[in-house]
Amino acid sequence: MYESKFFFDAGLGLMWFYQPDDGNINAFAGFSAFHMVAPNESFMEDEGPLYTKMSTQAGIKITPEGSAVSFMPNVIANSQNGIYELATGLYANYTFEEDFLVRIGTWYRAQNTVAFLLGFQWTNYYIGYSYDLPGTSLSTVASGANTHEISLGYYFNSEDEFRKLF
Repeated sequence: MYESKFFFDAGLGLMWFYQPDDGNINAFAGFSAFHMVAPNESFMEDEGPLYTKMSTQAGIKITPEGSAVSFMPNVIANSQNGIYELATGLYANYTFEEDFLVRIGTWYRAQNTVAFLLGFQWTNYYIGYSYDLPGTSLSTVASGANTHEISLGYYFNSEDEFRKLF
């Protein structure tokens, strides 16, 4: 009844970072392509291609000179099989000492979802919690269609000092 299926898939990504010596502004921009060979993922004899997804993202981290607070506006645009999505976000970071950071933020996905985030980074470790609210209708929120997410991360090959890029 349950069959396995194997197919080849490939993706590509490019990322650009900018960080001047003063460290007050860090910027990035990137492009990713997923499922570039559009594999057939159907278990039947039908065609069920996994269409190529294109993603473009950009952001900047602004830290006023001598401040422990930084702000990070971001944008991401995705397209797949004629469907487009645009999301914008804003984070505020507060750095305690040199190796501990608290992040709060929000994201808005055009005409769909608002997400709120709280995260903590200590040296190479990161933990975050986000809460997504779909739509703007109170009946949608009351129906329980919201999402809770927990993120765990570890930054490999980090410098000895706290990550300064993002």
